Amino acid sequence: MVTTEDVRRFLKDLPREYVSDDTIELLIDTATFIVNKEKSQATSASDVEKAILLQASYLTLCAYASEVERSLGAMSPALSALIEQVRRSAELALQYIKRGQEVRVPYATVSNSLWEVARSVV
Repeated sequence: MVTTEDVRRFLKDLPREYVSDDTIELLIDTATFIVNKEKSQATSASDVEKAILLQASYLTLCAYASEVERSLGAMSPALSALIEQVRRSAELALQYIKRGQEVRVPYATVSNSLWEVARSVV
């Protein structure tokens, strides 16, 4: 089962003041719904968990970006690029589980703290 701590760890220990545990739990539930609707019968439980982690991380990153944009008035190109990278990984995971293939999780985690990425506003 994917936890809020799993999502925070994937996103380089995203601090609670940026996205609450309640929000991440809701986004994990949303990701779980999406993945369960898309998965094939041949998909392993571990691959389902990986796909849920990627989906939940993408949704959480979007929630974080929304908070950054409200706080700073703009979103940095680096944060936009990071969102796109995680989105592509989440979509690829969905493609794998639809076909029942092994999910290759890109565990090249976020390289900088999200706050540093967000602060690099144009």
